[in-house]
Amino acid sequence: MDNLQDVNILKPVIDESTCTHCGLCADLCEFNALAVTPSEVLFFPELCMNCGACEELCPEKAISSKELYIGEINIGKTKTGIKFVNGLLKIGFPRAIPVIQAVKEQYDSERITFFDAPPGNSCPVIETVAESDYCILVTESTPFGLWDLKIAVEVQEVPNLLLLHL
Repeated sequence: MDNLQDVNILKPVIDESTCTHCGLCADLCEFNALAVTPSEVLFFPELCMNCGACEELCPEKAISSKELYIGEINIGKTKTGIKFVNGLLKIGFPRAIPVIQAVKEQYDSERITFFDAPPGNSCPVIETVAESDYCILVTESTPFGLWDLKIAVEVQEVPNLLLLHL
């Protein structure tokens, strides 16, 4: 590929010398990414959604942010000149949405663009098809495939939906 760009998110960093272990950060975190004990603050990066509330609202200003590498996007062109963007999530990192968002930032509204989503109807699928004009859903011909397809249809907010049952 022609261009490789890192995808980073901000993660909280606790200054234990300033922290009073009041627990406000853990109470504010809707995702339970922080837990406060009498002697330390525990951070669970796989649960953090990077909202920044803990840093913003810490009364002691004991929380700052540091970039955490979670993946990369490759930007290039095919031999025929078609732009191609590929997102790669770091192995073991559970949240693909920041990588999907980085890929979608490369979107050119003047051109027809295809986004390939993972199967199913999870958050990464919803993020991939968000703000799309069209969506093509493909499934295999099994009872589970049909069940999953029905749910995927329900979560779509695109004006034009094409279903392919193979």
